[in-house]
Amino acid sequence: MSYKGMNAQTGRAIHDIDHLNQSVKDILLTPTVSRLMRRDYGSQLFNLIDQAANPATHLRLYAAIAIALLRWEPRLQLSRIQISQQSNGQSIVDIEGFQLVNNQRRAVSLQAPINGESA
Repeated sequence: MSYKGMNAQTGRAIHDIDHLNQSVKDILLTPTVSRLMRRDYGSQLFNLIDQAANPATHLRLYAAIAIALLRWEPRLQLSRIQISQQSNGQSIVDIEGFQLVNNQRRAVSLQAPINGESA
């Protein structure tokens, strides 16, 4: 089954990896309890803003990303998450895993901002 959806910015149709990438960004950038009819949708990333930059906070970041994606994006099987800091101060999460399409596993590599800016 091919996944079809609508581009949130243009309204045009998007498919498969583009739809998955948009979904991942939406999940990560939506604070939990911010949607009226789906209070548990989203991620806990916003609860970690301004926390100390130490190993415990980094672990909580990885956990927040993994838990949100495992819960809300069944098309994606995670294999690696890497967070990097860009020179402009933006944090980017690189996600590797497998996309499930027609009962086939296809390797995917996605990138999403985790500080509210679009990539």
